[in-house]
Amino acid sequence: MTSIVPKVNCSEDQNFMKLFDEVLKLIRSDTSDEDISNAVCKIISRRRKSIANLRDVENFESLKDLCAYFYRFSPISAGLARNKTLAAIGNCEELRTRLKRSSLKILSVGSGPGSDLVGLCSALYETSSFGNLELILVDCNERWEGFFRTTIQALREGNFGNASKFFLKKEVSTRFICCDVSKTFDEDCEEAFKNADIIWVKGLLSFIRSDDVRSRVSKTIMSSMKPGTLLIVIDSPACDQFEEFTVHLKPIFSTKRDFFILHEEPNIVYGPGICSFIHQEISVFVKL
Repeated sequence: MTSIVPKVNCSEDQNFMKLFDEVLKLIRSDTSDEDISNAVCKIISRRRKSIANLRDVENFESLKDLCAYFYRFSPISAGLARNKTLAAIGNCEELRTRLKRSSLKILSVGSGPGSDLVGLCSALYETSSFGNLELILVDCNERWEGFFRTTIQALREGNFGNASKFFLKKEVSTRFICCDVSKTFDEDCEEAFKNADIIWVKGLLSFIRSDDVRSRVSKTIMSSMKPGTLLIVIDSPACDQFEEFTVHLKPIFSTKRDFFILHEEPNIVYGPGICSFIHQEISVFVKL
């Protein structure tokens, strides 16, 4: 069967840039351009030393570091999520069928500020017929909640392409749950997992230091899903821990392609700028 490959949509990438620029303006407070630029350089320096050091960035608390991380990785996260989601929807009948339900609950694990969910919503606007959506973000860093809520508010009130149109067209409720899935679930998080129709895991495994912890997190996510739930994973091909659980998870779609390249540039460049290429692929599973 010939796979459907989504075309690069430069206008949507431009909308992502405008959106994240606006969110950064709203949330940065008195953080200076120099502070953000220096923090971006620090993130890049850690990345060059070891990909595992991104775990340190993920859990930081200073506003300048949060802003730098949001600035550098949000555009490519949204663009990649949109591109891979469109590929999955175009080629996976079971996913298309799930997206035809009258209402849907999607739970995102470890998305940080939720920038990837903007790309998801952009793709869903083009392809899906469900009416209502409950979108839940679970992350261990409570400070990302402000970024997430500000992004959603900007989408609702502004004109940032398909993602804004999605929030106008659909009845969407959002929620943030602070929980570390590498440790113990609280009751609220456990219930959210059990009620979800789709579990979305974008880039989480890449940020975890050890294979043992990756496997533990993957097992926790898998075991918390009810039968029939879809699991969508977008991550480095090297982070294939969910494939260990094929007794419980049936793989129904995956992509294996080249790097995703973001062709747009932000209006303001902090430090060396945004991340413009990444190699993460999408895999879709169903819980047996």
